[in-house]
Amino acid sequence: MDKIDKYVIGQHNWKEVSLDHESLERLAKVESYFLDEEEQNEIQQFYEEFDMLKKELLKCLDEIIDKEMTEHQKNIIYYRFKCGMTYSEIAKIFKKNYTTVPNAILGIKSKKYGGKYHGGILKKLRKYALKDEKVQLILQKIDLLRKKELPNFHD
Repeated sequence: MDKIDKYVIGQHNWKEVSLDHESLERLAKVESYFLDEEEQNEIQQFYEEFDMLKKELLKCLDEIIDKEMTEHQKNIIYYRFKCGMTYSEIAKIFKKNYTTVPNAILGIKSKKYGGKYHGGILKKLRKYALKDEKVQLILQKIDLLRKKELPNFHD
């Protein structure tokens, strides 16, 4: 047998699959096999509460977007964050240069505007979100939840 045959024999066949971030988070960890049912329920409750707070936060952000953003900004947010489109794909829709989209989302300090900062959908969204009382309350709840100690099989 040559080296290639020795390497292939006994090897597993692996298939690459793509998973979104949320699906990866939900995969069972090895640690869960060492926890009793009560501890597993506590962890499940933690994730359910976190998901609920996340949904509430996204709902609040959607309200801010509807109220404070221009139609163009709303469209960019929709295509980028709800549809998951790339900057190139969004630029093609708007018939703009590729760099226009990340500049609109992240903002840019431009010579064209006298060195002033312009664009920055995320900065604008963050500014309004930090002023919103509902958002602040949800963020406080998320912070408290993160500080909560979960069962650990190492104990």
